[in-house]
Amino acid sequence: MRHRSLRSLALLAVLLGSRLSIGGAAAADTRTSYTFQAVFLLAEISGAGSLEGVPANAQKALRDAASFLPYKNYRLLDLAWIRTSFKGSARFAGPDGRGGELLLTVDPAETSKDKLVIHELTVQPLNVSGLAEGRPLLSSTFSLAPGETVIVGTSKLDGPGKALVVLLTAIP
Repeated sequence: MRHRSLRSLALLAVLLGSRLSIGGAAAADTRTSYTFQAVFLLAEISGAGSLEGVPANAQKALRDAASFLPYKNYRLLDLAWIRTSFKGSARFAGPDGRGGELLLTVDPAETSKDKLVIHELTVQPLNVSGLAEGRPLLSSTFSLAPGETVIVGTSKLDGPGKALVVLLTAIP
């Protein structure tokens, strides 16, 4: 009888212990997660002016920046959704069949409900094997409000008058 109650007590301890560790793991990460939309465009200086396939939020940001961007034509290369509470990444199709990877880090200490601080955002070209190649095309630190779209930057591409333009929207 004593052997049986010790076995039951040991089983109860194991079950209770696993329940506590499962509950503890779930409670460990309480950081807020954020959703971002990254838009990758091929921009060209020549042409009549076009926003081929560009989402409405990115079109508005490009119109607002038209006075200082020299480009007339924009064509959507790719679009990515990133959800993260700290570090996130997304791969994208670039011009001429070359891919890239966007990496971003949210600064949780500086971020509030009204302002998201991107501690670091880089756009890295990838080789045909999908590995990072060379220096980053873009590297930036900035903040944005939920619902806001910002032009992260442009990077000149091979060929005259062409650039990769990257925009980021914080989805509310």
